[in-house]
Amino acid sequence: MTRAEPFATFGQQRCAATLGMGAWLLTERLLFAGLFRTGLILRLLHPEAVRAAAGHLRF
Repeated sequence: MTRAEPFATFGQQRCAATLGMGAWLLTERLLFAGLFRTGLILRLLHPEAVRAAAGHLRF
């Protein structure tokens, strides 16, 4: 059995790397957009609870 390289050309490898990086960036964007959206919705729905909780924080 002969060993096969994963990519036939450098261009093919570059295209695969670009696609992988784009997919990773998209998933990160979706994750953080959801986190920030959740925080914003909680702040809008319960402003008094957010103010009370902020009073307990020490920076």
